[in-house]
Amino acid sequence: MQLTNLAKNFISSSPLISPLAIDATCGNGHDTVFLAQLVGNVGHVYAFDTQAMAIQTSQQYLDTENLGHRASLHKLNHKEILKVLPKFCIGNIGACMFNLGYLPGSDHQLTTQTTSTISALEICCGLLEIGGKMTILCYPGHIVGAEETAAVLTWFKSLNNRHFDCLDPIHDQNPNSPILLCLTRW
Repeated sequence: MQLTNLAKNFISSSPLISPLAIDATCGNGHDTVFLAQLVGNVGHVYAFDTQAMAIQTSQQYLDTENLGHRASLHKLNHKEILKVLPKFCIGNIGACMFNLGYLPGSDHQLTTQTTSTISALEICCGLLEIGGKMTILCYPGHIVGAEETAAVLTWFKSLNNRHFDCLDPIHDQNPNSPILLCLTRW
């Protein structure tokens, strides 16, 4: 099974307590649409990406699925989430998804960056409600991705003592293969 599907299975394995979600890297909109379906008519997804093409593609996908009203898309770095997130979301996010690396089909030089990713991960951990879930899909198969993945793994390992249940990283034996990290706040 693809890691993207495993991430979705983890997020949807139990009902969201709060129908609020974050797609920290909306890319082509697949996770945004998934979360918009998951939060239902009373929920909302806050999606972020630095690339205008990602925002446009995600909005088109949401509109095609008649889910545009369930999400707001922001052309911002994921470390800037707090600039636009309503205050009532703090401590009330039921699900958060990160799909790191570069936007498929675009310039591979434009990637998520280690410093901003770690900052965004810290912020999003503070936004999760008790029982809230987060997935992080890392791609170590390119230079920037390898550096980012190493830093994210170090950060992830530090969470177990900080009110998070962290599953063992999911990956195959190839060191360049993607790695899925899953956590639940308790």
